[in-house]
Amino acid sequence: MLGPLRVEVGERPADLGGPRQRALLARLVLAGGEVVSTDRLIEDLWAGDPPPKALGALQAHISYLRRAVEPARPPRAPATVLVSEAPGYALRLDPAAVDAWRFERLLAEGDPDDHARRYQRLGTALACWHGEPYAPFATAHWVLAEAARLHELRRVAVEGRAESALALGRPDEAFALLHRHVTDHPDRENAARLLALAQYRLGRQLDALATLRALRTYLDTEFGVRPSPALSALETAILTHAPELDQRVGSDRADDAAPFPDRVDTGAPGQPVPRSDPEADTAPETVAEPTLVVGYASERAALVAETAEVVAHKRARVVWLEGEAGAGKSTQVDVLAGELAADGWTVASASCPEVDGAPAAWAWVHLLDALDPTWLSAMGDESARTPVQAGPFAIARAVAEVCGRRLDDGPLLVVLEDVHRADSATLQILRQVVAWLTRRPLLVLVTARGSETDAGVRATAAALAGSTGRRLELGGLDGAAVRAVAERAGLTSLDDDTVEWLRARTAGNPLFVREVATLAAAVGDLRAVPEGVRAVLHRRIARLPAGAARALRLAAVWGDDIDFDTLLALTAEPEDTLIDLVDTVTVAGLVRVDTDRITFAHALIRDAVYGDIPTLRRARLHWSALEFLESRTFPTRPPSRPGADHAHGAAEPGLDSGPMPIGAESATDLAAVDTVVLDAMAHHAIAGAVTSTADHALRYVLAAARRRTARRAHQDAEPLWRAALELHARAGHDSPTATRPDRLAALATRCALINALAYGGNDDQARRLRAESLTIARALMPADSSARPSEGGAAGDDVRASHDAGAPITRRDPAASPGDHSGLGRSAVPEAGRASTADSRIAVDPVVAVLTCWRAPTIWTSRDRGLPDSDMAADLAAALDRTTAPDLRVRLLVTTVFAVEGFDNPRAFACSAEAVRTAREFGEPELLCAALNARAFVALGPDLWSERADLADELLRVATAASLPEYQAVAHFLRFLVASGAGRLVDARSEIARALDCAEGGQLGPLLVVATAHLAVLAVLRGDLTTAEAIDTDLSAKMIAAGNANGAQLVLLAQMMTGWARGDLSPGLDGYAQLYAAAPYAISYVYALALLDAGDIERAATVLDAGTEVLRDYYWGAMSAFEARVVARIGTVAAAARLYRDLLPRAGTIAGMDSGSVAFGPVDTVLAELADRLGDHVAAAQHRAAAERVLANLSTELAALDHTGATLT
Repeated sequence: MLGPLRVEVGERPADLGGPRQRALLARLVLAGGEVVSTDRLIEDLWAGDPPPKALGALQAHISYLRRAVEPARPPRAPATVLVSEAPGYALRLDPAAVDAWRFERLLAEGDPDDHARRYQRLGTALACWHGEPYAPFATAHWVLAEAARLHELRRVAVEGRAESALALGRPDEAFALLHRHVTDHPDRENAARLLALAQYRLGRQLDALATLRALRTYLDTEFGVRPSPALSALETAILTHAPELDQRVGSDRADDAAPFPDRVDTGAPGQPVPRSDPEADTAPETVAEPTLVVGYASERAALVAETAEVVAHKRARVVWLEGEAGAGKSTQVDVLAGELAADGWTVASASCPEVDGAPAAWAWVHLLDALDPTWLSAMGDESARTPVQAGPFAIARAVAEVCGRRLDDGPLLVVLEDVHRADSATLQILRQVVAWLTRRPLLVLVTARGSETDAGVRATAAALAGSTGRRLELGGLDGAAVRAVAERAGLTSLDDDTVEWLRARTAGNPLFVREVATLAAAVGDLRAVPEGVRAVLHRRIARLPAGAARALRLAAVWGDDIDFDTLLALTAEPEDTLIDLVDTVTVAGLVRVDTDRITFAHALIRDAVYGDIPTLRRARLHWSALEFLESRTFPTRPPSRPGADHAHGAAEPGLDSGPMPIGAESATDLAAVDTVVLDAMAHHAIAGAVTSTADHALRYVLAAARRRTARRAHQDAEPLWRAALELHARAGHDSPTATRPDRLAALATRCALINALAYGGNDDQARRLRAESLTIARALMPADSSARPSEGGAAGDDVRASHDAGAPITRRDPAASPGDHSGLGRSAVPEAGRASTADSRIAVDPVVAVLTCWRAPTIWTSRDRGLPDSDMAADLAAALDRTTAPDLRVRLLVTTVFAVEGFDNPRAFACSAEAVRTAREFGEPELLCAALNARAFVALGPDLWSERADLADELLRVATAASLPEYQAVAHFLRFLVASGAGRLVDARSEIARALDCAEGGQLGPLLVVATAHLAVLAVLRGDLTTAEAIDTDLSAKMIAAGNANGAQLVLLAQMMTGWARGDLSPGLDGYAQLYAAAPYAISYVYALALLDAGDIERAATVLDAGTEVLRDYYWGAMSAFEARVVARIGTVAAAARLYRDLLPRAGTIAGMDSGSVAFGPVDTVLAELADRLGDHVAAAQHRAAAERVLANLSTELAALDHTGATLT
């Protein structure tokens, strides 16, 4: 570079191509090994007037130069000389390999007082020069400053070598170096000083004086200044022949204290010389959250404090770190993880997938793989051949075991990122792992975008409240941090007003600051940057070459990352071309490349790319991705079906635009497909299907939905079932003109969706869909509806095999999958492809299929508390009359129980008894759990009071033995109610905590409601009514915000409890009146007592005389206490006697405590009031004494509860 441009590779000259390629290489050399952004390169190479697709041209030049400087580099091998490093390119060469770099390095190294070595070293440095620096580009604007700097360094080198020559006693060599040098540069005092000294030592005193006089004259004439005192002193010494002039020059160099204009860092051996280049881009490597750690000092301090708490107390803690996209969450996590790893912690992290189509609990699978690659084989579960075949409970157990072993060696940090994208299985595992490892030094750091968290995440956070330390929110950088990020992005010299403007525009979001600053540095005008980071990203993407943009779109359709071979197949580009295209988007900061894996640098980038793809093109790309997966999964597929391509429109250039295959997959094929692949196929099928391909897409979506269901990931299967139902509609299967097999297939999917909704806690949606489905099923009943669906019938040809939504068993089958609910039982039949028993049953009796499809366990009532559905009740009665298959009868009986409980209790009792008896005989654990669940639910009322504890215990035994955590949750909840009703508060809190640990999906919400409401009960028992009201009011607000209509009623319950405790219910009178008008059976006696407390005896008597019977359900004890208090004050003796008899078995308890959510004082208190009404004052006194004992026992329990800390908050 110090002369004509010349490059040698292996001692042979390299062909550098044309002027543009040579200028590009020179520009990178000028940067001294630092990264130069693509924006800066384009600006410099085209002198501010780039062509429309300059980035593509730049990439072509880069590719040419790479081939020139590394001709032996194998295909796909990463470049090692001209490397890609976001946001641009850099040269990676030994400093000795570039003359300009070598020259600077020689100047900077060595001891300046070692003149012999210095003289030799500077001679070598000067020999690097063969002409003007960057000679072919001397007039380019980007060369001028660098050329001037190099010339100055050369002048310093000449003078330094002359100085060493004088020190070594070689004045003749010093004279030879300086004579022409001083003539060319008459203003350089140090050069004149050294030349005069050399001349004097050569015996040329007059020449020495002439040299000094010439300098004086030049300085005076040109600048009006006098020489330095050192020069004047030298002139005097020459005139007087001072003895010291004959001494060799030491290190005292006048006017040369700083011979180098810039600090030059020699760099590490084998690396380019790092040097300040004002035009080199210093932006970070990617657009991911900043690696520059600035701002958020208080948040970092809080994280460090949490780690200290974990170590000090040896207890698990959960920390929530929230912030919007780009706020810096990952940066804070990385910093903390690095510090803790250095302190001896074990660190493991995983992220929830940012795109749809990933298997359930995928983040935990990755974390397990990182901590212990052998975890799956250690499970001993033959059914779990791959990680995704293990159910959530099994994965949770594996995580706890693996983490437990790591915790034996010291504290553990588990990072779970992007939880706003978490599926229900991931959240369930999080809860269970924290619960199981609560007494270990475990810190779980959870990150999420606060604005994108759903009800499941919020419920999980509530369930983890007892283990949660801090909730931190990254709300944006302050001004100083914004300045630091902007400067690192290349936007320097910002005044305070501009920094504040930038902070306000970006809300201090580090990613947004960086993106805006990077673009502003490129365009030269901060105010010209478009609004919003997405607009900034769109602008950057628009500058990509067409091929690079197409590859980026394909990668976005595939997901948040893609391997190179897959992208190569999808683009159909030549390998070398794709390598260059990937390199282009890499240096643009849009993706990162790790070996052969290409990952979007940030989810926002993937979203921006994906969102810019037109809808029709996007669907076509997804379908092409499905075709690729089919070709890779089923390489021997039959010929394609014609016409599919036309249905999707024009193909993306480079994609296989041929027709889509159909019918290639057998049931065995799909059963053997890896779950990750199957989920991806379903994802692309959903996004890419059109009317003509919906039928083909269904096979993958249904298979993926069934597999998730079989793994008991019911809630995560719900989107797939919903998508399958939409595909049925798109294919016309739900049309009245569709064939019966097609309509049955759609009905089977409806049944599966109903169950998934129920498992997710979406009872209202599930009920509405079931009502709609019953209407459809009635229309599909065969003409001879008297057929009994016991052995399946002969409808194999009547049902589409490809739409099998599951199959039942008519006898106990231990090998059958317990999770696949079509509405007609469980199946070990392959996932698709052949007729099954389910096909037969749904064809014979579609109504039974719908009536039995709701398989989710019941924590709380699943029925609207209004009047029962009479049509459904009639359907159930008729179905039971014609059904003999024992498994179906149990399902019908269970459905009947929940349909009529509270309104037709004799029928509910009879059905639940038959269900338990039949299920025990049948011998299938899940069926027995469903029957026990139903029987225990109706036992919450007064009529089966004595069975409650035994039913709960049996349910727990069966569910535990069969590994059915959702029923374990129900059992623990029932045991909680039993313990609460008995006043065993410590046991109650323990049981509700265990229920939360086992809860799946939709169970968590109602359990949290009861668990939180129980805290209000405890506050009432302590006499802290203000706290009780605050708890229930807050809980009510959260329920209402979540769309739960019962939230408003919770406020009334709180008013009822506190009103009872204060002895005055009148403050809530208006609310009671409104509810009484809508549902008198639910609250009549509360309303009557409030009227009495308000002094309105006449209206209270009217309500009492209406004679509404208290529902004999879980609130019977509470509502009967209200009735008793009203009757004791204004009722008849007969009514008082009846109530006394009914309530006497509840003596020694707190009214309503058996519901877990309310407490209205000792039942003995109202028994005493009834005894007084009956004139039995002795019994009344005994009951009042008993009430005092109950309260004393509760005080003891409360003290024990406080001592054990067995609370959830």
